[in-house]
Amino acid sequence: MRTDIRNTRRNFMFVGTATALAGCGGAAAVTAPPSATNNAAPLSGNGSLLQNSVNWSTANGRRVVQSNQVPDHDNVGPFPAFACPHALKAVPVELGMPLVPMPLAQPLAIGQSRFGVALNGILLDPAGPWWLGEPAKGWQFEVMSERIRHYQGLDASNGHVQPSGAYHYHGTPQRWVKQLAQTMAMAGPGGPGVDSTLLIGWAADGYPIYRPFVPDVAAGAQALSRELRPSYRLKAGLRPAGAPRGTHDGTFVQDYEYVPGLGDLDECNGMQLAASPEFPNGTYAYFVTEGFPHVPRRWRAQPDPGFLVPLGAAGADESPPQYAGWPAA
Repeated sequence: MRTDIRNTRRNFMFVGTATALAGCGGAAAVTAPPSATNNAAPLSGNGSLLQNSVNWSTANGRRVVQSNQVPDHDNVGPFPAFACPHALKAVPVELGMPLVPMPLAQPLAIGQSRFGVALNGILLDPAGPWWLGEPAKGWQFEVMSERIRHYQGLDASNGHVQPSGAYHYHGTPQRWVKQLAQTMAMAGPGGPGVDSTLLIGWAADGYPIYRPFVPDVAAGAQALSRELRPSYRLKAGLRPAGAPRGTHDGTFVQDYEYVPGLGDLDECNGMQLAASPEFPNGTYAYFVTEGFPHVPRRWRAQPDPGFLVPLGAAGADESPPQYAGWPAA
């Protein structure tokens, strides 16, 4: 069992007065990096300093994480802000996942659920709100799109705060991943290189989550690594009748289609690894990528029920106001 408590830090850029700011509407032993020094700590809603707290353990065939969902890196927030009026708070959560995944006959779409957890205890939660607030219509906003992230208030780490105060990631938390890689590399011989395979979290079904770099075997011993590519692309033409008007431009998850063999990864944004530092005999693994789907949107095995969120459940990300009444084509 391991418990880490760290300061959450970022560089603040104050514009105007403080009043104006306040008025804004087997890898459990991997240690996440310490925060950068000489940065101001973010404030909770009552003005107190927040600290990251995360504990990973294994028992009874399960991997368990206890987290307060406070990030441990810079480039966070600030929250509340114009597009994300919720204050960052410590929101304790305990989640478990199987040590031995149970593969499904067919991949399972995550819908509005949480996909997994990063090693620093922050949820990887890519699901966006539904068009018109109606999951039955089948059009879900893609929060990582340039049109929508502005309305969701994503920060430089591709995270934001839900109404509960819990912080979560919609895409790659680049700063934290780089800090983790640097810390691991400095830990001693055999640590990961700048672009090598690096565990960053665990999925709800028990499979590991890595950053998208693997050794480039085909290029020979001189090559450090290569970046894995997703196999999704934008659909051509206009959205169909009854859907949000316009072309398939990436505003919605359904603007994308999976094309087998287009990239390196499957429809779950994963692949079979021959070996990794945590699994020398190989494993199926997921990857968080720069391109869509960013955080995977499907599970290859049975997810733990604790990660599941019913479609249309209250408290999830809110629909962008500009598109709340968007007429159909």
